[in-house]
Parts: sequence; C-alpha cells; structure tokens
Amino acid sequence: MGDVNIYFSISNTQFHVLSLTSGPMPYMPMHAHSSDSYELHFITQGSGLVHIDTDTYPLAEGDFYLTGPGVSHEQIPDTSDIMHEIGIYYTVSQKSIPEKDPLIQTLIRQNFWFGKLSPVPRDAMHRLLEEEQQKSAGSQLLLPHLAAEFLIHLAREYSPCYTPHSERHDIPPEEKKVSDDRTGISLLLCRYHPRVTC
Repeated sequence: MGDVNIYFSISNTQFHVLSLTSGPMPYMPMHAHSSDSYELHFITQGSGLVHIDTDTYPLAEGDFYLTGPGVSHEQIPDTSDIMHEIGIYYTVSQKSIPEKDPLIQTLIRQNFWFGKLSPVPRDAMHRLLEEEQQKSAGSQLLLPHLAAEFLIHLAREYSPCYTPHSERHDIPPEEKKVSDDRTGISLLLCRYHPRVTC
C-alpha cells in the first residue's frame, strides 16, 4: 500500500488521491507542497514532533494535522516511542467554472489544521484505508466515493460556519480559532475537545 490513483469530483473541483499509507513514520525533513497539494497525517500510535514553519507541535496518538500548499513542515518521530500514522496525499484542480460551494471552498483554502478529529471523519478515513488494503471486488468503484465522503466530513471539521446536527456545547475561550497574522495561516487548536469545529 502507498501509491494509489483515486480520482473524483465534488462540485466544480477535481480531487486526485496519489498516496494512502499506514504504518511507522520515519523522519521527514522540512519541505513544502505545491499550490494544489495537500498532505494529511493521523497519528495512530507513538509520539514525536512536527515543525510547522517556525512553530513546533508535539504529536501523540489521536492527533491529526493538515499541511496545504506552501506550508513548510518537518516531522520528527520519537525514537523511544515509534510513531505510526495514516497518511493521505492529494491534489486538487478546479474546472473552468470557479468553485462556489462554501464547504468545498473551505476544504481548498485550508492550509493548516491541527487537532483531534471527531468520530465521523475518523471513521470515514478508516473505511477508506480498509477498502484500499483489502482490494475487494468493486474496490475501484467504491474508493472514490469513500475518499469523497472522508473529505466532505473533513471540510465540515475545518469549517467555521458548519454546525453539526447535534447541539454544540459552549466553546471555552481558549479553544477559539487562533489566527497567526504573521503567516496568514489559520490555526484551529482544539486539541482537547474533539466535538469542537471552531
């Protein structure tokens, strides 16, 4: 498992998943992705650090982060507590008609996100990974739908305007959206409240 070739469209945007991995994560030197590329990391066990531009975040089981276009990042596993992750790398391209769907705009414009995924996108990600690993009959037909489902749930997680159907609890002030004016990157640091979408 690793290189995949999953194409699908949502609204006016085409998505291409090029890599879907699971397992131990080696040291990943500082790098950034092109203007249409996104990398997702879900830590399944172990610990480490990730440097995002000039900031550093500790990584532990259950953490999820996105690095989008132009975001420099370096991942350093703890050698005494080997880090495993699910990794997804995909690109986007827009059709000639500009994207108008606010949820998909959120997905495309999100350059960085760090936090805990709520159960719905986490379960969708695991279904996508399981289907790719098993390669059962019909997988090539099902994988684009599972990938689209996961990214839609992920966009809801990122979106400041999306409210789940269940009532939201009051959000403590320390879990509000933090904006880093130096880089223009929105940091959603809701590590300890998995239901919060900020």
